Amino acid sequence: MSRMQISFDVTSFNCIIDYYCTTGNMHEAFSVYDNMGRYGCSPNDYTYRNLLRGLCKVSHLAQAKEFMACLVDISSAIDQKTFNALLLGICKDGTLDEALDLCEKMVTSNFLPDTHTYTILLSGFCRKGKIVPAVILLQMMLEKGFVPDIVTYTCLLNGLIKEGQLKVASYLFQEIICKEGMYADCIAYNSMINGYLKAGMIHKVDMMICDMHRNEVYPNPASYNILMHGHIKKGHLSRSIYLYKDMVRKGIRPNNVTYRLLMLGLSKHGMVEIAIKLLDKMVLEGIYPDKLTFDVLITAFSEKSRMSSALQLFNLVFAEKEIICKEGMYADCIAYNSMINGYLKAGMIHKVDMMICDMHRNEVYPNPASYNILMHGHIKKGHFSRSIYLYKDMVRKGIRPNNVTYRLLMLGLSKHGMVEIAIKLLDKMVLEGIYPDKLTFDVLITAFSEKSRMSSALQLFNCMKRLYMKP
Repeated sequence: MSRMQISFDVTSFNCIIDYYCTTGNMHEAFSVYDNMGRYGCSPNDYTYRNLLRGLCKVSHLAQAKEFMACLVDISSAIDQKTFNALLLGICKDGTLDEALDLCEKMVTSNFLPDTHTYTILLSGFCRKGKIVPAVILLQMMLEKGFVPDIVTYTCLLNGLIKEGQLKVASYLFQEIICKEGMYADCIAYNSMINGYLKAGMIHKVDMMICDMHRNEVYPNPASYNILMHGHIKKGHLSRSIYLYKDMVRKGIRPNNVTYRLLMLGLSKHGMVEIAIKLLDKMVLEGIYPDKLTFDVLITAFSEKSRMSSALQLFNLVFAEKEIICKEGMYADCIAYNSMINGYLKAGMIHKVDMMICDMHRNEVYPNPASYNILMHGHIKKGHFSRSIYLYKDMVRKGIRPNNVTYRLLMLGLSKHGMVEIAIKLLDKMVLEGIYPDKLTFDVLITAFSEKSRMSSALQLFNCMKRLYMKP
């Protein structure tokens, strides 16, 4: 810059730093910050705030706290917005105690919390499932004369819906947001539609959509994605395709999530080839698929035992990243689990061993699902001793068995005539705080019935009913 005789002021530097922080490139952002002094520029509060926000965005919370500690000694480096930037990071990746401590420090530093501060904190409480403190915080806001905006109320709406308090969320939306003269935006409507869809209240979803049209609130891609996801979960693929065509017709550009949902729906209905064509279409439109999109397709091919196609996609994404993906992607446990499951179904055990070796080499650590897939494969082949070894191995490595793990072991034991040991395993899982589901009881009831031990089968059947499980 100096050789080209370009004069840069603090605003220019802030724009460059802002770009690097937005893209998550904190090394370059701090490199520009370190060079500001060489060009006679001093950072201002906006510079520091951007750097703090950038560190929090990439979840480098410890570094953000250290950076904030350094700013305390710099005159005019910290303001209310700087505290809010760090508070946002703490509420996302830290603890609520840390968030409250920062608010206290903010007040002692003579910076009073504003509406944004309270909204960040309220969102943090809702994210952690602490709805009662969130409501108390809202009451405190009102008592102190702050007027919560639609963002504040939407945070509370999402928290209530997440915790299953749909009636309260509905009251909040209808009686407070809509009747208090507040403009309910698309995000607030999306929250309610999502809540009603999860609860299976389709008539309420239709009412919300009519309400949006009446109030001239126009749906965004997220609105369509929420509706498509709900219909795909119900198996209504044709309805999802209609929604996709409708959004295109209205000039709303589909995004990564839209295409992923369509691929999921197509794959569930056995139309994997069309899903692949949709992948080509999205790339041609300049919409780059993410890892989750490839996970959907790899899983679809694996479940159909089309392992050459699954492996082709796996290598395309995780071995030759530059072919399709804008950013490097790395195979995680989900991708490896899909491949292992597919190879097991196809009876290609040598390929399973290769995948496991590949996981270790790339430092991808197995999760409970990895062990469950392997155990299921061995139990189907009658290799029960191998399943016991896998169970002991996961316990030794500190990986906690789950409901599926114990159910598979009980299935293996029952197949080998060891129903009494299976019952002891049921007691063990309950003592560990892992409660059996209907499928677990089904395994044991079937095992006792096949041995004509009907009194034991009936005892388990009645136990199911006492636990409000539908036989």
